[in-house]
Amino acid sequence: MEQTMYCVVNKPVKLIIGSRDVIHDVGLSHFRMKMDAVPGTPTTMWFKPVVTTAKMKELTKNPNFVYEISCDQMCGNGHYSMRGVIEVVEQAEYDAWIAKQKPKYASVFASAEAPKADTTKAIAAVK
Repeated sequence: MEQTMYCVVNKPVKLIIGSRDVIHDVGLSHFRMKMDAVPGTPTTMWFKPVVTTAKMKELTKNPNFVYEISCDQMCGNGHYSMRGVIEVVEQAEYDAWIAKQKPKYASVFASAEAPKADTTKAIAAVK
């Protein structure tokens, strides 16, 4: 499954990079950047996208253009699948996208389908 990272044009992005197993390398080829991911040693990489994905599609005359993020270090069996897409958008597009997102780990108590607790029984049990 391909992952997508959304970024706002002209806003700095901070990536904190780490590895659990072997040395990997975060590659941002369109931004001419890469940074090692070393087990036990977090590293930081900053970049600022200055052209939206939509604008790059126009400039390159390539309707399939995508900014890529990939592992640039031959690291093992799954290396070929360690890639994703960076979608660079305007602030309004980002705000609309973020508003549609649902938390992956929502609390059971926040869910509309969660059973309602009978607080009178709970209070009586404490007494």
